[in-house]
Amino acid sequence: MITVTDLRKVYNQSGRKVRALDGVSLTAPKGSVHGIIGHSGAGKSTLMNILFGLLAPDEGEVWLGEEQLRLGDPRQAMAAGIGMVHQHFMLIPPFTVAENMVLDRYDDPSLGRGPSLSPTRVRHAAHRMREEFDVRVTDVDDAISTLSGGNQQKAILARELSRPLKVLVASQPTRGLDVGSIEFVHQRIVAERDTGTAVLIISSELDEIYALADRIAVMYRGRIVGIVPADTA
Repeated sequence: MITVTDLRKVYNQSGRKVRALDGVSLTAPKGSVHGIIGHSGAGKSTLMNILFGLLAPDEGEVWLGEEQLRLGDPRQAMAAGIGMVHQHFMLIPPFTVAENMVLDRYDDPSLGRGPSLSPTRVRHAAHRMREEFDVRVTDVDDAISTLSGGNQQKAILARELSRPLKVLVASQPTRGLDVGSIEFVHQRIVAERDTGTAVLIISSELDEIYALADRIAVMYRGRIVGIVPADTA
């Protein structure tokens, strides 16, 4: 279970203070999907970036079970068991498909020793993930930039879901994807929920939220203005 308590974040834009988050609190139990919806500028992206350690809040706390998380470092978020599927592909375009699939496993002893990764082990791991997540690529040594948007998203899913997770944060996970890729991404998110992972889906697409969420939180101007069951019209 992940619990967010009274998160606040203020940006200084041209000398004017803008409240991106203004006292956001929510709880996502294990084995559930909590949808978060709102228009552009509602604070969804700021919340996502805080949960993955890309931003530090000005106030508030995040708890994973009974453990309070230190915020502001993605390495700590990953070590705690938080995975991220970002609305903007978090990839390094010149790197190969295999290298991008193990970006968060540079310290995994199964892939190498010390600071040096084994290219052979990395390729073997990438081949396994390619098969499991149906990443359509001629060779895992090809640059990730040669893949379609749907296959790049599948590569990110493979990277994030190939390690044990307690929380999965997915922000606009199917934006710009074709129908087949959308269905595949949704199936993998549901399968991850079924393992007991708490899932947060951040989206501006009502159909996607209704298709996946057990509960829906509505954000407006940095606040959660309501949390409703998924069958609410």
